[in-house]
Amino acid sequence: MNQEQILKALGQVPAAATQLRRSDFDLSNGTPQQRSKIAEYRAETPLLLRPTKPLRLVFTTVEQFQTPGDGSETSYDLSHDVLETPNTENLLLYEGGSRVQPDAVDYAGDSFTYTGPGSQEYLTAFYVFRDPVQIEIERQGPRSQGALSDVPLDDVTSLLHERNQNQEPVTFAEDGDVHPLDLVVPQKWRLEVYAKGDAAGLEVAYDDSATDNPQGVDATNALLSIPVRKAQRNVDGLAQAVKRRLIEG
Repeated sequence: MNQEQILKALGQVPAAATQLRRSDFDLSNGTPQQRSKIAEYRAETPLLLRPTKPLRLVFTTVEQFQTPGDGSETSYDLSHDVLETPNTENLLLYEGGSRVQPDAVDYAGDSFTYTGPGSQEYLTAFYVFRDPVQIEIERQGPRSQGALSDVPLDDVTSLLHERNQNQEPVTFAEDGDVHPLDLVVPQKWRLEVYAKGDAAGLEVAYDDSATDNPQGVDATNALLSIPVRKAQRNVDGLAQAVKRRLIEG
């Protein structure tokens, strides 16, 4: 089949409009100052990225502290600028693995205060950061098909975090002017998210596994939601058509 016939066949396959959410992805914490994969989804059936529907993208980093153990109100300095964002909770705090609320967050001073218990406990803070980190959403073909890839969306966290994503949605194509095959993730291809920042020590984090004393907690204030149409079955020739499109441009 030619490209037009393949697209027509894809349009005739039953498909469900849905969101790929963070729970659908295999997640990993990033590595400071390196381009690292932080999320991966393997398509069991073809996906169509919906060009004008909003994504939700907010990323966090993690730090761990320890309370003094005397029940006092204590101020904790963060290593990176904490950002006040309209899209999610700015700073999420756990004490010994249980969710707690900070007494206050000082955005000008990049710190927070918390009144701890009468025993020493670990505090885990997940917070939205100001430092710019490049975010790329990539389509990745299997090695058996040449491992071709491209980037349907790239943005910077400092812009993503500061904009109100309800009022100014993040989309793959704001004007909708994009070739249909450029937003198809064929069967057995992967949709991957990469992060790279220049700030020393800044890692994008979904959990506290990289801290010295992990408490088994997650950054539920980190958002990852991608609008797609999920086909119910494969279309013959679709992967080859996408591959040809990537090669020929």
